[in-house]
Amino acid sequence: MKEIFDKILSNKVVKVILNILKIIVFIILIGFILITVYQRIFPNSNGIFGYRTFVIVSNSMAPELTIGDVILVKQKPIKDITFGDIVSYKGMSGDFEGKIITHKVEQIKEEDNHTIFYTRGEANTALDPAVYDDQVYGVVIYKFIFFSIISKIIRNTFGFILLIVIPLIYIYYSEIIDIKDRIKEKRKLTEEEEQAAIEEENRLLDELISNSNNPNTTTNIDVNEINANPVVNVVKVNPVPVIVEQPVSPNPVPIMENTKVEVPEIIGFEELEKEFSEKN
Repeated sequence: MKEIFDKILSNKVVKVILNILKIIVFIILIGFILITVYQRIFPNSNGIFGYRTFVIVSNSMAPELTIGDVILVKQKPIKDITFGDIVSYKGMSGDFEGKIITHKVEQIKEEDNHTIFYTRGEANTALDPAVYDDQVYGVVIYKFIFFSIISKIIRNTFGFILLIVIPLIYIYYSEIIDIKDRIKEKRKLTEEEEQAAIEEENRLLDELISNSNNPNTTTNIDVNEINANPVVNVVKVNPVPVIVEQPVSPNPVPIMENTKVEVPEIIGFEELEKEFSEKN
């Protein structure tokens, strides 16, 4: 079973799909966390682009909204809020004071240039205290199914460990394993490159030695040519230069002291032409 699982995970297509899913989930989670943190730090702001997220903490709106549901609230002009809309607002009196309430609009009244809403939970029989327009955060436009399920599961210790702690540990160790694998692969490539360089050097050296020892690469040297040249002649034999020394004559001619050596006079071309003309 483990071999089948490893084979599936080693498939390139499966790897790409898993990486894409990981990135998508990561982006969604980061976005959700950023919105939540922003709301905590700046509770009186208009949210991010007019959007806010809230988590339902009671069943007053059951069965439409239950404990743990994550909702998306959009800020709307007060005049656009109508009867039957579900709104989120900040409670200012009674048991609702300081709490964020999400209930359905039952009545709307205008008083002293202010709009007053009267809301009620689906499971409640009595209306909430009056809600003024400056208390309203916005209208509920969406319930996150995925985040709602997660929110409900992690409300207990077992669910928190199952969905938060274990995945974080898995991601942590998988990243460490990936880093180790990349380091090993890099070292392996470096060792292979070094070994390839050594083999190339050895090959060139073997070729050099082979060419120098191969009789077919020698060059025929004329003895007369050697005698006519300086004492040491260098004959280039590819790829190693071969140094050939001029042989010493077995019977050297002695040079006597005070012996006069006649050196012929060197004349130029014009003198030769003049001498030739005079003779003719």
